[in-house]
Amino acid sequence: MPGRTVNQMSTAYAGEAKTDARDTNAIAETARHRGDLTPVDVPATLVTELRLRVTHRTDLVTDRVGCFTQAADVLSGYFPR
Repeated sequence: MPGRTVNQMSTAYAGEAKTDARDTNAIAETARHRGDLTPVDVPATLVTELRLRVTHRTDLVTDRVGCFTQAADVLSGYFPR
């Protein structure tokens, strides 16, 4: 969907500032209401690769959050509240 269309549609939705969530909502609603958008055929291999990458990223984020939680636990042992 063209950026110009998203920009015009996002002004129709209430909100304080431009956010990814607001843009996502505008894109979804525009796609739902318009019937002239052409479907995109995505190869199955590309979908599989993307899913693997997203899963790997999710694992990395989970590990990073675990490291911060562990560090916070150690520090709270030295500096209790």
